[in-house]
Amino acid sequence: MTSLLRALLVVMMLSFAGQICWSTNAPVITHARATVNIQQNQNYFVTLKWAVPFSDNKYTASCSPVVPPSLQGPGAGIYLLQITHISPASIQVETAASGVPPAALVHIDCIGLHD
Repeated sequence: MTSLLRALLVVMMLSFAGQICWSTNAPVITHARATVNIQQNQNYFVTLKWAVPFSDNKYTASCSPVVPPSLQGPGAGIYLLQITHISPASIQVETAASGVPPAALVHIDCIGLHD
């Protein structure tokens, strides 16, 4: 184990909320989830709140959709999923889908890693 890794393990701790945190109790990793009732070819902006807020905007985030069977066939699916805004407490995602029946529930899962 390198000395840098050992030092990092000493500085990090597990908070009472179950998050991996720096000694300042700001999270290193956190997550957010939301469900969107989406209609075909409509853009939706969804704000997801982090389970534990970051101390600042200096983090990297990634989001993924979890789609129902109605969005898994040929010509159907999410064609837009992008992060449009970040803040310490939340993240905003824009999404759209094609081939949707009158409406479909899409789950969005995001994870953030402090830089």
